[in-house]
Amino acid sequence: DLDTGGVPWEPVTEASHIKCLNLEELGRWSRGSDKYLTKDEHTLYSDLQCASLLQNTHEKLQNELFMRSKTAQQCSEYKATYSIVPLSSWGTADQKIQRVWDYYRCNCYYDVACYGRKGRGKPPQK
Repeated sequence: DLDTGGVPWEPVTEASHIKCLNLEELGRWSRGSDKYLTKDEHTLYSDLQCASLLQNTHEKLQNELFMRSKTAQQCSEYKATYSIVPLSSWGTADQKIQRVWDYYRCNCYYDVACYGRKGRGKPPQK
């Protein structure tokens, strides 16, 4: 059995999926965001349809995170109640709610660059 540290994990064996994950990480690690991929990298990302290919992976990881984290659930309630658009708009949230949102690092629960690291923090151990 693999010890995944409580993180949902499954092997990725499809070559295009692996390439997409690598392109995503390359954009993050080397330049801070996938929007800074080179033209050739961006073309490959588009040709492989990485956005739709990785969507299920990201949604699954995010859902697991929300199921396990009371803080994530609280952030979700704030998002719905105050029409907050993570990383974009505070909606109707007052400054007190904004401070709580920042304290809980709620944006992280909606940004794969942040919550994605939680799921890939370390490789599974035997």
